[in-house]
Amino acid sequence: MKRYLSLKSLDETREIMKSSFTRPKTIETIPVMESVGKCTQKPLYSSFTVPNTDVASMDGYAVCASDVSLASDRNPVELVRGMRINTGNAIPSGYNAVVAIEDTYTLEELIFTRKPVFQWQNIRKKGYEIQKHAMILPAGQLIRKSDIGPLTSYGVATIDVASFSAALIPTGNELVSSGAIPGPGQVVESNTIMAYTWLRAIGAKCTRYPITGDQPELIREAITKSVKENDMIIISAGTSAGTRDFTAQIIADIGEVLVHGTAMIPGKPTVIGRVNGKPVIGLPGSPQAAQTVLRELIIPLCNEWGFKGDEDEQCTVRLAQTITSDAGFDEFVPLTIGKLGGALIASPQSRAPGVQRAAVLANGYIHIPRNIEGYAAGTMVEVNLTGKRREIERSLIISGEYHIYLDWLSNIMMSRDEIPLYLRNSGMLGGMLSLRKKACHATPLCRGGATGVDNIPFLSEYFDPGELSALHIAELSYGVVSRQPLETSNRDRLRFISRPAGADRYDSQKIFLEQYGIENIIPIQNIDALKDEDIAEAICQDIADASIACLATAKAHNLHFTPLFTKIHEILFMTEERDDFRFAHLIKGVQSNELTQHLRDEGFDISSTGRVHEIM
Repeated sequence: MKRYLSLKSLDETREIMKSSFTRPKTIETIPVMESVGKCTQKPLYSSFTVPNTDVASMDGYAVCASDVSLASDRNPVELVRGMRINTGNAIPSGYNAVVAIEDTYTLEELIFTRKPVFQWQNIRKKGYEIQKHAMILPAGQLIRKSDIGPLTSYGVATIDVASFSAALIPTGNELVSSGAIPGPGQVVESNTIMAYTWLRAIGAKCTRYPITGDQPELIREAITKSVKENDMIIISAGTSAGTRDFTAQIIADIGEVLVHGTAMIPGKPTVIGRVNGKPVIGLPGSPQAAQTVLRELIIPLCNEWGFKGDEDEQCTVRLAQTITSDAGFDEFVPLTIGKLGGALIASPQSRAPGVQRAAVLANGYIHIPRNIEGYAAGTMVEVNLTGKRREIERSLIISGEYHIYLDWLSNIMMSRDEIPLYLRNSGMLGGMLSLRKKACHATPLCRGGATGVDNIPFLSEYFDPGELSALHIAELSYGVVSRQPLETSNRDRLRFISRPAGADRYDSQKIFLEQYGIENIIPIQNIDALKDEDIAEAICQDIADASIACLATAKAHNLHFTPLFTKIHEILFMTEERDDFRFAHLIKGVQSNELTQHLRDEGFDISSTGRVHEIM
């Protein structure tokens, strides 16, 4: 068998799935309180008439309409035969109307009214809501939360609903179970967990099978077993053209492959097979691709079977930047959407395979049809939301370089004020350009540094005087950390941990070596990750003598610190936006005790934290 059959378009794949698989015949009876989100298998009828007698529709007095027919402001009528009654009470025999309580008054313990009522006024007649055996919901109707009260009131206690079972089979030698810490070359298995939540939400009964390694006989055994036990089989990974991708061949051996390859990005190597009349679907291993296949192929098939869930809300947005796409492919791009200047603005997140964080940072996505090669910046387009519109309209979009304090700030603003903070990691220049084009609310700025060059003159190329304001976060000192003072160190044989070329600390390293006249160093470059904590541990364990790190690291490990430079962290935003309620919450979050404590614990100088000033 070929590694790939000819690519099918997304529409062709959907049509093949629709025509190849009929709805499972399984029916289950469930309590009405568990039926939300399910579809009725047959019509639901009322068990009795509601109301089962004439009842009052408001609080007041039951009367004969003829007794008060002459009542008026000038001719109040005493309710001689009036009987006190409450909403929902049965109307006593011989009465045919209700005078509302607010239309009566008491005089010397006698009840009067100035308003006449006509026959059956303020009364709900027997069967007003529904008659016995009348239909409440038709077959195939999705049951909503708002339906549960009426269904219960009309005597429905249990409901017959369609049901189906789905097998979820993870494959791959590199997989470890959720909760385990992956080793080198390993990843946590997440695709079948994701599929479990998506399918459970539309009423499927899901079974996750154990992780199966890349061994054809084991995969074949797992598929054969699951076909006997389930209505739908989903296999994660092994669908592409790699040396350990066996899913398509195994499905062909025990059944037939209907589609191997769909012109969809992400999700191209999807396999659609049929074994014993049942769908056997191979998800790509990439989590972003797997999610797209779930949303665009598997869920639509389930919808055809009558299993439906909440649909994504849609809205129109303006694209902040151009999005390109390959002609001939339906492409789905994650977006970060926010409200700026009264309009919804959208920027694309990373489309790199396997990058799951894009799904967390995005709150929507756009579908680019196969006959379009993308959309230009500024185009108004229809997009799907993965979050609530209210949340999106309250969100703050920050574009630029990532800094740890943004995580702390995001947590504070969401937990205290329900203001979501979305970060687009676009680099410093990307953040500046996004702010200038009004494609984000704010951008982080880190100025100062080893070379002593400030970014303020650079900003004048993009912004006019007074156009920008800065929210001061904190300052952090960097320098040389060492076990002994530099003056007493052996400068001829200094074991120095080098930092990556091009990094700011690399510049400071050169300045330090020149300043102290150190020529003969023993570079150490194999410290894992080259984080400040790792470097400090290496110096404490006498693996090295010195390196560049922040003051907080030196204090935490009781190391000597020779200062070299200070970095100033700020958040820039357009001055005209300062009165926006979201910036008021942003400033409050920065000034909060929780954030300042985080900063203090990390060794930041917080003497000016929360101060707002025009930056130029």
